[in-house]
Formats: sequence, C-alpha cells, structure tokens
Amino acid sequence: MAERKSAKIALVNPPPPLEAFVHYQNPLIGLAYMAAVLEKNGYEVTVVDCPPLNMTYEGLKRKILRLEPDIVGITSVTVTFSSAIQAARVIKESYPQTLIVLGGPHVTVMDEQTLSEQPEVDIVVRGEGEQTMLELVDLTSKSNLKNLGEVAGITFRENGEIIRTQDRPFIQDLDELPYPAYKFFPLRRYRRFGKLILPIITSRGCSFNCSFCLAPRMAGKKFRARSPKNVVDELEMLRDVYEPDAFTFHDETFTHDKKRVFKICEEMKNRNIGLPWDCSTRVDQVSKDVLVKMRAAKCQLVSFGVESGSQEILNAMRKGTTVSQNETAIMWARAQGKVKYMFNYRETAIIKIRWEHS
Repeated sequence: MAERKSAKIALVNPPPPLEAFVHYQNPLIGLAYMAAVLEKNGYEVTVVDCPPLNMTYEGLKRKILRLEPDIVGITSVTVTFSSAIQAARVIKESYPQTLIVLGGPHVTVMDEQTLSEQPEVDIVVRGEGEQTMLELVDLTSKSNLKNLGEVAGITFRENGEIIRTQDRPFIQDLDELPYPAYKFFPLRRYRRFGKLILPIITSRGCSFNCSFCLAPRMAGKKFRARSPKNVVDELEMLRDVYEPDAFTFHDETFTHDKKRVFKICEEMKNRNIGLPWDCSTRVDQVSKDVLVKMRAAKCQLVSFGVESGSQEILNAMRKGTTVSQNETAIMWARAQGKVKYMFNYRETAIIKIRWEHS
C-alpha cells in the first residue's frame, strides 16, 4: 500500500431518478476500479452507493458533509444523468469547496453541453477514467489545479471558457490495473434471493461499429484483453474473499478471442473455481467448440445481442451480422445440453439461453 496522501475522494453512485426504473443487480465495476486505483496510490477513498442503501439526496448531503472530501466523482449513464446532476447540485450547495467531477458514457459524448448547462459540475472525465481521475486527484493533493490543461481526457471551465483537453490514450496493459475494490460496496444489499453475483471484466474495446452503441467511444475500437492467468487470479480472489454465488462477465464480446476463452475456461477448471458464470457475445463471434468449452467450465447463461429478426433493420444498425447467423448461434447454444430457459429481452434485442447444470 502506498503512503497515505492528503486528498480525500468520495465516489458516488447517485440515487436513481424518480422518473425512470433503474435496477442495479451488481455493484458498479467502474467505480470499483476507480476506488482500487486511488487506494493503491495512497488516497483515502469512500464509495457512496446510494441505490442499494435507499439513500436519498438529503442522506447523500449528510454523508458528504461528514466526509468533507476534496473531490466528489459521480458516475452516470443517460438514464441516470438527471439524478447525477441533482446529486451534484445538492453537494455543491451544501459543500461548495469540493471539486465535482462527472464521468460515464453520457457526459463523455455530451461533455461541453453538460458544462455549459450545469454550473454545479466542475470537470467532466471522458472515456476510461482510472488514470484521468488519478491525475486530477494528484493535482488536487498538490493544490495545483491551475495545471488542469495538462490532464488528458477532461473537459473543464477556465475564465468562463470551456476547455477540452486531448483524448487520453486507452490503457494498453490491463493486467497492470488492480482488481476492483468491492470492499467499498454494501455487498449484502446486492444479494438477490440470498445470492451474490459479482461482475468481472476481462477485456475492453470493441472493433465493431453498431450505430446504437457507445462502447467504441468509451473504450476504443481496439480489442484489449487481460491475460487468462490474470483473469482467473481475480476469480479465485473474488471467490475466496467475498464468497459470491456466481460471476457475471461484463465484456462487450467475451468470445472475441476464442483461443483466450479456451485458456480461461481451462484455467478455471484446472483451479477448480467451481462457480457458475454468464457472459454476453455476438452471434458471429461464437462457435460450437467454444460453447462446449464454456459450458464445461460452468457457464450457465450466454446472452446474444441479436438486435432484430429483420435483415433490413440489422443492416440499418450496421450490426454486421445476419438473421441466419442469429439462428445458427442460438441453435448451437441450445445443442449444448438441457436448456433451463430461453427468453427474449427488450423485444428480441437480446436472446438469453440458460443451461442446467447438475
């Protein structure tokens, strides 16, 4: 552990917006990575995870006043953007000296608009946030915010003008990142019917070009992957430290590199990880043999982003797949043993197939 430094950071998952249904099945892996990186570098970190705690904006305000953080980082997607702004407003009004930083897909795209319309937000972090946030915290720790222009991947105000620094290069060696720090989350609140499912992400980036998806904007078009050993080391640690009942792989396309999937599955079996897991992928990125391997390693559910049963719509989405590929992938998955259930999610956008395991 690095020497403890002066700046204090609160990372906030805001209360869900009243006008939208938001259901969190797992702790947010992005905040968990951020907390791990900051803690590794000697900073005092607190995660304020409002939804599972049923924490209101008033409760969030009281928590921030007790913590007295130098920086508050707030995450959001489009559906939670309004709640992130409300959280920022409440915090800024009650504790104006703190620096409020927003991150996530929505503000990555709408960074300048966010700063021009939301005075309570000081800085937007675009794209991958771990290294960017660390540099911001380092500057705050040194009381050196005059050098914000040197931090790649942010948008901020200076003398009434909105400044957008150069994009930050994506992290190439993902094995160098510390494992997500789930110890900062109220994990008992994430148990559903007594079960805890922990997320893991083994790769970043998406080389496909679907018109509806922000993944390439957030994590780049180049597929970057962790080594199989590093992945299974984390699975082993998560199992032994947090005692989950299952894992969920949050990769955009888990089976993009089939040889790597084979190695991960073999390593899981060799080390007797022993817990069920699920993943998501594309119908043109699976094969019969990789599905066999996954099921043998206790994969219990695979989700295919089929998007539509109409070739015309698939073409309009620039999905790069065919209806025939959709049918073939589903057929291969159903052939791997007894299917517990198969269902459509969001009107056929996603097909999920769950296998029974003895």
